[in-house]
Amino acid sequence: MNSLTSSTTDGDAKNSVANEGTTMPPQETVLYSKSFFSKELSTSRKLLLYSLLIPLLYETLTIWGTTSLYYGSTTSTSLNRLTVYAVDLDGASLGQQMTGAIKASLNSIPNPLGWQFDDSVNSDAMSRDLVTDEQAWAVIQVNMNASSNLDSALRSGNAGYNPLSAVTIYFASARNQQAIGSLVLPAVLGVVNPLLAEFGAIHTGTFLGANAGNATTVEIALRCPGCLASPFAAQQVDLHPFDISTAAGSVTVGLIFVSKQDSHGHYTKYTSIPDDQVSSS
Repeated sequence: MNSLTSSTTDGDAKNSVANEGTTMPPQETVLYSKSFFSKELSTSRKLLLYSLLIPLLYETLTIWGTTSLYYGSTTSTSLNRLTVYAVDLDGASLGQQMTGAIKASLNSIPNPLGWQFDDSVNSDAMSRDLVTDEQAWAVIQVNMNASSNLDSALRSGNAGYNPLSAVTIYFASARNQQAIGSLVLPAVLGVVNPLLAEFGAIHTGTFLGANAGNATTVEIALRCPGCLASPFAAQQVDLHPFDISTAAGSVTVGLIFVSKQDSHGHYTKYTSIPDDQVSSS
């Protein structure tokens, strides 16, 4: 009996020593395991979707509710709402021809600007005030003595004659850069530039025809090549330029975001007029 007890005690001691020499790795306890679509997470899932979808819905409604303001400024179906004045300070041949031709062109242009002709505007300051006070988007002014200055330069051979002194176009890009650059200026220049080229050619032909037998007069006139080649031109004066473009980055990103994709998967681009086409005073 004592021998059996002693044998058992020795065996336990050996097992204890063997267990001390072997270190078992700790068992990792899994607390829980849930997926995103687990039933227990339904409340949290609803809160997450609510916090994501509601702001997205509000943002979508805001964008599509206000984007019409941008697209409305680029449409060409209501140009007659953009008031533009034609002012004649010359009172001679060029001024009368210019205002008369613009009036006549209103019947041939399919979508003209809202041209106004006011004889009470009789000074350069009044023309500027029309733009500054936002009564007009632009003013096309035939400058004072434009016709007589050209005739005087031809008679004296004044090589310093500047064709840009004939007509001035006043505008203010700071009022609405998109409207001025993409609607007003292209429409105004599309009317004014061809007329000035036509009137210049007529004036040169008339002058040379009238002095065909007077070599001295023609020789003097040739000292002013600009008086014969391109006697009339329009100078663009931006009274209030769109200058410090602090919002250019955000505006550019916004315009990219609202660029619409057509049914063929191509994006429609909307760009502003290049800076080199807009001159400032």
